[in-house]
Amino acid sequence: MKNITLILLLFVGYNSFSQTCGAFFSHSSSGLTVNFNDSSFASTQNYTSDWDFDDSTRSFQRNPSHTYSTSGSYYVCLTIQDSVFCSNTYCDTAR
Repeated sequence: MKNITLILLLFVGYNSFSQTCGAFFSHSSSGLTVNFNDSSFASTQNYTSDWDFDDSTRSFQRNPSHTYSTSGSYYVCLTIQDSVFCSNTYCDTAR
């Protein structure tokens, strides 16, 4: 039983220290519409994108456009997760 436990701990430890992904995006705006460009990286290109636009709406597209109902500053966050469970979040202000 001790050998199995030791192997499990090593596997969990390896995964937690070997994360090779990072969320990042840029954006441009025209009026109330903001275009987001996901430039994240991951050890596998097969990752999911979860956008939080800071107005109670979300998107799971890779490079979404979003139209806000009022002008202002919004704290937008992108969270990515790849197929080996590496997860990372990046946030920036969109105007």
